[in-house]
Amino acid sequence: MKDEVLQILKNCYAASPDMVQILDQDWNTVWCNRPSGISSLREQLMLPSDHWESCTKALVLGEIRCQCHLLCDRVDGVRIAVINKESDLFETGMVYDTVHNIHNVCNSLYAALDALDLSDLREELDSITRNSYRFYRTALMQDTIRRMENGMLGSKAFSLNQAIQTLYDKVRNILFRCADVELHCCTEMLYMRGDLDAFLTAVLAGLVLCKPDMQTKAHFQISLEKAENTGILILSATPSHEENSYVGRSLSGHADGEKRMLDTWCREYGVRRQMLRNGNTVSCRLELPLCGEPTVIAFHSELEFAETPHYNKFEAMLAPVFCKTFF
Repeated sequence: MKDEVLQILKNCYAASPDMVQILDQDWNTVWCNRPSGISSLREQLMLPSDHWESCTKALVLGEIRCQCHLLCDRVDGVRIAVINKESDLFETGMVYDTVHNIHNVCNSLYAALDALDLSDLREELDSITRNSYRFYRTALMQDTIRRMENGMLGSKAFSLNQAIQTLYDKVRNILFRCADVELHCCTEMLYMRGDLDAFLTAVLAGLVLCKPDMQTKAHFQISLEKAENTGILILSATPSHEENSYVGRSLSGHADGEKRMLDTWCREYGVRRQMLRNGNTVSCRLELPLCGEPTVIAFHSELEFAETPHYNKFEAMLAPVFCKTFF
């Protein structure tokens, strides 16, 4: 690589908001606009040593998902790697409007099917309404993760007892047709400092992770106890042999979003998490850091009043377990 070429490239990329690496023909880094922490870019991108085609590849730096745009020039023997954080696919407000429109159209189609005596097609329409909720759930989790990664979370003390009681009441009301929900909560008041909305969303993600088989009904248990200066929250699910007719097959599948949501929240607040299995029972054990009794307590999350009866974190996060025909 000629010095003149390197100098021109350095001038071009010095002020780039993205991370930029300039590499020579042997994949050695000759310049980077900021510390990257990448020891071998070629190996992380899983490319052969003679790769000279420009491409875009996924890259993980620590726990952050990124995209690497690789520009190659074989004549000058130079490779330029522009690395930026993977952009969110969904914006919550946009998805809210889209799903709401799908909801309205499906309502009209349901009425038309009944009028034409085509009720046997309702299952196909059910699949559309159920799957549209997946977008809102994904956007909700991405929005919470984005708030955590950008330092936008609230930091107020809240009562774990009250938060878990609220969660229990909501979950029981939503899942009453397809699951039993049991609560065991210690009588001593326990307090945690953080973002109440993110806490509830993360716990809902943990609850869903305990129920890998969505096709059968389940018995959920929620338990909160104290161990020295730590709150022990245990979420568990035991499947039954009774079919769950309130979930569409198309809603089952991987739970990568829930895992990422919960893991990001645990790192943010120093929470230890364990997934345990005992026979058919799957449990999620969370060790929560407690704070002393505060003088000011948050009773509601900051985003709670912006939610509607249908488009909210409880309905959305529990959609893989139970999704009403009309949301």
